[in-house]
Amino acid sequence: TSELVIDDAARAGADFLCFPATFLSGYGTAEIVAKNAISVDDPRLLALATRSGRHDLVTIMGISERRQDGRLANTAAVLANGKVLGTYSKTMLTGGDRDMKFCAGETRPVFEAKGVRFGIIICHDSSFPEVAAIYSWKGAQVLFSPHFNHLPPAKMDSHRIQVRNNHVGIAAHYGLVVVRANVVMSGAREGCLSYGDSAIFGPDGDSLHAGEFLYK
Repeated sequence: TSELVIDDAARAGADFLCFPATFLSGYGTAEIVAKNAISVDDPRLLALATRSGRHDLVTIMGISERRQDGRLANTAAVLANGKVLGTYSKTMLTGGDRDMKFCAGETRPVFEAKGVRFGIIICHDSSFPEVAAIYSWKGAQVLFSPHFNHLPPAKMDSHRIQVRNNHVGIAAHYGLVVVRANVVMSGAREGCLSYGDSAIFGPDGDSLHAGEFLYK
């Protein structure tokens, strides 16, 4: 569960924890999204914010967000200091996102916590360097990139390589740290699997270990 992952990350000494896209709410069909979408003031999300704050942990939690105007968005909520610090909603939608009835995000906010300025890109956003450029211009040091990749096995490896290259390119071109978190699951759609890779790429494009300092 989300609570156990937060506790485990805190015990491991993490400062930041990034969950995959729509982790808390689910993805796959419009029915799943509509049923499980939550608002940013949902008690379940606020409870996770409290738990993260108790551990002095910054958590990026993926949700299907139900906005006050009734629209749905593929959103990452930033949980810090016991509260929802803010949110980012996916900008570059796929056909699957449109099938889920998601609307596109309108803003690219930069957050600051634990002395780090960071932004968020969600899944397909990483295919567009223009989105990363905005964060670079705004002074972000780190981009968190939650994903939900659920693909036919024959396409998994080529997709993994393409997305990895997108992240390496963004990191090296803009001098950013890019942190990727992908979902691990099977069978949500018939014949599809999730390969669940996660990675951190430094400003020179090289892979980093989670325990390394992002910035000194």
